[in-house]
This record gives sequence, structure tokens and C-alpha cells, in this order.
Amino acid sequence: MLLDGDVHSGRFGNDSEVTILNLQETVSALRALAKEHADDVKLSVTPFRTAEEREQIFALVGGDAPRVLVLAGAHPRERGGPDHVLHALADMLAARARGAGLRFGNGSRSYSAAEVRTALSAGIAVLPVVNPDGVAYDQATSSCWRKNRNPAGAVDLNRNYGYLWDSDRLFAPAYGCYGGPISSPNPASGIFRGTGPLSEPETRGVAWLMKSLRSLVWSVDVHSFGPLVLYGWGNDKMQTTKPHMSFTNKTYDGLRGKRDGFKPEVEYGEFIEADDLHALETVSSRMATAMTRAGRETYVAGPLSSLYISGGTAFDQALGPYYAHDCGAHRINGMAIEFGVETDVSSCKFYPDAANYRQAKAQVAVGLMELLLTAASDEVKTKIWTCPEVVGV
Repeated sequence: MLLDGDVHSGRFGNDSEVTILNLQETVSALRALAKEHADDVKLSVTPFRTAEEREQIFALVGGDAPRVLVLAGAHPRERGGPDHVLHALADMLAARARGAGLRFGNGSRSYSAAEVRTALSAGIAVLPVVNPDGVAYDQATSSCWRKNRNPAGAVDLNRNYGYLWDSDRLFAPAYGCYGGPISSPNPASGIFRGTGPLSEPETRGVAWLMKSLRSLVWSVDVHSFGPLVLYGWGNDKMQTTKPHMSFTNKTYDGLRGKRDGFKPEVEYGEFIEADDLHALETVSSRMATAMTRAGRETYVAGPLSSLYISGGTAFDQALGPYYAHDCGAHRINGMAIEFGVETDVSSCKFYPDAANYRQAKAQVAVGLMELLLTAASDEVKTKIWTCPEVVGV
């Protein structure tokens, strides 16, 4: 038996209209899943409260050794991300409980009951709302809000992570998001990076999850709009033969990122191990192909730097500790889904209309299924950076 990818109907509202989950509904949905699937879904919180005293609530699905971390809701105006993640998770759990498969996109992409079981066996950590204060504010004001609610200066959380944060030092001038700066030291800017790396409780919570869950191999951050599947470093193109070309090497400060007029012999490329690059290219292509088959939008896979140059992102927090050679750090392959397309909603081009919401819901679910199936196959192993043992005199 195949179930359409809407078996959660009723719990999450009627998507014949755009009924974006509010913050309390998101929490209620998580709790309902934990109650209904008590043997397999456990809820917890990160150790950090937001400026408005909210918690970051996450779920562990399939035990305490998940291989995949799913994030959403970092940029509040990118509405639908938390919904799509919760819808996908609810559908997988319901299908498994009924011994059924799943189909998405009017049946254009389907998974057998065995594939659903396999996907869930990968183990998942789900933080559906990275930025609860910001989400609550955007939904209350419809102000197309991007940042958190730090009263001393709201911060773009996806420029506040602990690696590649200092764009003024690390990067060539400009050439960041849509031709502007990579991040800004100005609190009035939409891409204000904060007063320091991990200055915000929300990013500290994500970093804590990544460090604590040592079984993680993959992380995917759900954003809009695309339609894209992105992976790897965002500070420059990637290369696999020159380990000295690293964000840790100050020799290359001021050279990273898109630029004109530099001689080829000093052209920069961020190092990544060949097997990691191959894994990221392979799974992102797999995801984009399957997502395209499940809906009307054609998804394209590519490195983050192909969209724009960036630093201090969740990608960097995933890959950074291992590639900074932090002793004992485990490598997490960082990815993102940029779902949907720009809309004609007058108040904010990121707010989905009903048709785009439905399309994105199915296509995000398929992307997550493909990632989970890859993670469950164990074709990409856990990697730990081991520092040489220091022998005393």
C-alpha cells in the first residue's frame, strides 16, 4: 500500500490554503509526534535560551546516534521550512506505523514500505525552528523579517556561526550575497553578523547539537527560495589537491571569494578531501533529480559558492571543526535545500502562495528521503580528526 504524502492531514492544517504553522503549533506538532511514536521520537532542548526566553526544541528520531541533522526556520521570512520538515517526518512515521510506502507529487515519486523503514533507520535529529523569536515576530508583523530578536542589534544567524565569521579579514572585498558584502558589522544591516562568532544563543544551540551528536555525518539546512540543493564551502570554489589553501591559513586572507584582476598563480580554492566532495556532489545530484521528478520546479545541485560567496554559515559550522583540525572533531557534510521560487506576494517575495507551498512540501519531503536513504546506506563513513599524541619529556 502507498500513502500520499499528506497522511498528517488534520494535525497540520489544510494546505488547500497557506496555513503556515505558528510557533506554538510547531511545538504542538512535535509533541504530538513524540506522543504518537513514543518508542522512536524523543524531544529535548538545547542549553541556550533566546533573547525572549524561548527554547530551541529538537527531536531525536531512531535513537541517540543520528546520522542526519535537519535544521529549518533560521530566516523567519522563509516561511514553510518548519512545516515542510515536520510534514515529511510525520508522513514517514505514519507510513512506517502502517507498513505502507509513500508517494509524493501526485504519485510521480514513490518509496516502498521497506525504503521508508530504511530512511528512518538512519537516525535523525530535527530542529525545525532554529530562530523561534524571529519566527514569532515575523508571523505577528508580516515584516519580511530575516534576523533574530537580539535587542542590542538583531543578527542574521546564518552569518554568525563559529567558522569563517570575520568576512572583513578573510575575504576579498564585496562579492557576497547578490553582489553586496558577505556579512556586515552594522546592526542595521540585514546580514549583520553579530559581535563575534557564535555570539547568539540560537547559533550556539546549533553548534552544541553538531558537537554533541558525534554520530552525525550529514546536516541539511532548509531555506528558501531556490529551487536549489547546495553543498560544501561557500567561501570559494572547492579543490582537493592543495591542503594549504585553507580558511585557517592567514596567507590567503583577503584573497577568498569572487574577485577580478588576480593572477592565476594566486587564485584561491578552499580545500576539501576528495571523498567528502564526491559524497556531497553525489547525494546533492541524487536529491535534486528526485525532487524535480516530484513537482513542477526543476531543482539544480551545486556548491554553495556557486550561488554567492558566504561565511559564518551553518555549512561552515558543520565542516569547520574537522577542517580546522580541532582535536577529536567529527566531519559533518553540510548541505542546504533552498525550496520553492520567488512569489508575487506583495508584502514579501519569500512568503509562499498556496500552489508554491504545496509544491515545496512534496519536493522537500523527497529531498529529505533521498538524503536519509543515502545516510542509512552507510556509504559515507564517520570521520574524526585525530591529533598526534603528545608525549611528555
